[in-house]
Amino acid sequence: MSDVLETRLAQLLAEAAADLDRASRGTPVCVASKAGRPAPGPKYHEGRWAALNEVSRRCRRTQEGVALSATIVLRTWTDELARARHRAAGEDWIAYREGGSDALDGLLGTDSGDSAEYTPGGMLLESSRDPA
Repeated sequence: MSDVLETRLAQLLAEAAADLDRASRGTPVCVASKAGRPAPGPKYHEGRWAALNEVSRRCRRTQEGVALSATIVLRTWTDELARARHRAAGEDWIAYREGGSDALDGLLGTDSGDSAEYTPGGMLLESSRDPA
């Protein structure tokens, strides 16, 4: 594995965990979801953390490099995001998949600038993603 990408993965994982904690104010994200309250901000950061963690686990399990693992995981996350949009899934699921896809794009240096940004309270700041 590339030391640079391994270091970057660890940094992004730490940032995603900190952002998730800030966005959720330390409350488990599933609490709001189970209560029927939308939580796109925390779900976005949860998706970032989950996707990066999936890459980390895949690297350990398969001995693949970070770049290959992230590319494979990104394909899955972007496919799931497209399916969520196509079936008009709730905003939490879309935010979750956007967060993961954005994090993997950032890790791989393929960030197209096509991202959503949420405040810790969960409000969408901006998104240049095509809603279709």
